[in-house]
Amino acid sequence: MMLKNIFKNLVPASIYERVVNSDSLQRIFSNVNWLTFEKLTNMALGIFIGAWVARYLGPANYGRLNYARSFVALFTFLSTLGLNQVVVRDLVKYDKEKEQILGTTFLLKLIGSVIMNITAIGAVVIINPSETGSKFFVVLVAFGYLFKSFDVIVYWFRSQVESKYAVFARLSSRFIINGFRVVLILLKAPLVAFVWLISINFFFIALGLILYFQNYSSVSLLDWSFSLRWAKSLLKDSWPLLLSGAAITIHDRIDQVMIGNMIGDEALGIYAAAARLKKWSFVAVVISNSVFPALIRTRENNKESYHARLQKLLDLLTWLAISFTVGVVFLSPFIIRLLYGAEYAKSSLILSILAGEILFNFSGVVSSKYLVAENLTKINLFRTIIGSSMNLVLNFLLIPIIGIVGSALSTLVSVAIQDYFGILLFSESRGLFTMYMRAYNFKRVYREVRNLLK
Repeated sequence: MMLKNIFKNLVPASIYERVVNSDSLQRIFSNVNWLTFEKLTNMALGIFIGAWVARYLGPANYGRLNYARSFVALFTFLSTLGLNQVVVRDLVKYDKEKEQILGTTFLLKLIGSVIMNITAIGAVVIINPSETGSKFFVVLVAFGYLFKSFDVIVYWFRSQVESKYAVFARLSSRFIINGFRVVLILLKAPLVAFVWLISINFFFIALGLILYFQNYSSVSLLDWSFSLRWAKSLLKDSWPLLLSGAAITIHDRIDQVMIGNMIGDEALGIYAAAARLKKWSFVAVVISNSVFPALIRTRENNKESYHARLQKLLDLLTWLAISFTVGVVFLSPFIIRLLYGAEYAKSSLILSILAGEILFNFSGVVSSKYLVAENLTKINLFRTIIGSSMNLVLNFLLIPIIGIVGSALSTLVSVAIQDYFGILLFSESRGLFTMYMRAYNFKRVYREVRNLLK
């Protein structure tokens, strides 16, 4: 009831009634609900089973596992090629050419994954020439990304507003893999077995996607075909997203790779344990995804009403973020001790520092959607590149001085610049920063919340 009231107050009454009475819009919300359920399930499994794995492996081995995962992740933009949004759009617009779009996308992603494997393996050989274990683990993880070429099926289901089938495939694999993790812990398996599971997970997801696609789609994999025309068209439209994806992955993973190279595996394990708990932006994404389509429709009819409702969204997320931040900072020692045990006690300080990102993350989710709505996507790209560059430079400067605390501070500062203060660099987006500041007016927000929950 509370979420229903929030949605009702953030969008015009006419749009709210359309949603309630429209089958197609109800399908969209059902789609969002399935994706939300998947996020919640993944979050629960990742926190609890992931913490059990971390306890079993200990900081040093857990650091080695996360080093391989993070190192390969730096190059995943080469396998995705920024095709996600472009392919979904074209599958909707050019339904009669879906076989060519799907086949072309699959081959492009497969080629990209091969290039990613070669690049990641070559990079780890150059950076860690004497570390045989690190090289082998990177090879294992990178190999799994070849199966992610079948993510084109996810794009298909998304274009048909039938994401539940992709959710079924991913969750089925997630449950199987986490079952394997539990068995490996009970059998006291070596670290390499847990690394193998990363690639096996990708294989199971691909297998599930194929099965659901063959059973619930009007198209068959055997009908897919390659088109040079479509390859040129897709790559032409996706290259800005590829650059953005590269900047995002570097921003998200470079800290762990640099800690592993500059300090060592145990320090990385301590840091990774805290970083794995950064699930808070999920709340902002769910709320924003639920209301933003309706806000866009409001924008087309009444700009003043659009900005008023956008302010309400920022108000809500700002104070949710403040509440979450206070909670995580005060509870971080208890959270770390409960999930990871005494070996990871130092992770509580890292988690407290990273909790400072919550406000910037929540505001960044809204600002990203706002910039898309205003056709200012280049600003999104520029600020992501700025944030990634800042994170890289600060990690390089601070890790040698204050270790993993320096890395956590680097991440916090770079996220603040990217998601929050970065919009001040561009005249077209400075008005949004004024809305950020207005959200701190507690008396006004309190009145709005009271009305929202009635």
